[in-house]
Amino acid sequence: MVVIRPSMDQDVLWETFGGEINCTGVADGWRAYSIFPVLQRCWGHLIREVDAFREKPDGKELSKIIHVKFKALKEFLGKDPPTSMQEQKQKKEV
Repeated sequence: MVVIRPSMDQDVLWETFGGEINCTGVADGWRAYSIFPVLQRCWGHLIREVDAFREKPDGKELSKIIHVKFKALKEFLGKDPPTSMQEQKQKKEV
């Protein structure tokens, strides 16, 4: 589903999902998405933001860790594992 509105506030989400939001959201960090009970950070946004802090103390190490985790995730998902394996990995990573 794609919804385009001139506003980026929570009203758009309530309108789109109805009165109860009981699913996982993947978002760019915008505050309006805090209404999701489970919220996953968009990898693309996360990587760009972490990379922007490479010159800060520990920034280079954090960037390396995030890139390694993302690469491992892409390799794992590239093997098209069954949903049960994906769920096991997700629980292990949390």
